[in-house]
Amino acid sequence: QRVCPIMWSTVAALPWWALAGLALVSLPILLVLVFIILLQIPKKMSIMELPNKLKVWQWNKGETEWLYEEIFEDDLYTSKQIKLNPGAVVFDCGANIGMFAVFCHHKTGGDVEVHSFEPMPKIHAVCAANARKFTDANGKKCLHTYQL
Repeated sequence: QRVCPIMWSTVAALPWWALAGLALVSLPILLVLVFIILLQIPKKMSIMELPNKLKVWQWNKGETEWLYEEIFEDDLYTSKQIKLNPGAVVFDCGANIGMFAVFCHHKTGGDVEVHSFEPMPKIHAVCAANARKFTDANGKKCLHTYQL
């Protein structure tokens, strides 16, 4: 096991009281950072109406607005090389809340089959909730989600 010799020799050269002082100074800062992060984590998912009047489940309004802008307005997920035609089969790996799947459904009028993969359990729950909201013209489920 290799470690940086300069770093360890510097730390090893410090007296025990200096190391204890560093720990005491660093701990409150670390606790404040953890507290700030925890305050920003939403406690439950909620429904948000997008600018195009579609309603989606989401965790974080700012992130959902950013995803909408990136996917729907700027159309960054499709390009001249990638065409999204009715009848397409799409694999969305790292689907987040399923916004791209919603976009595919919207763009093709529901004539699409999307397989969305999201590993994070809480985020997958939102993705699955969004997938359940959208069906094809015959009422058949066309957005499928998988948690890996």
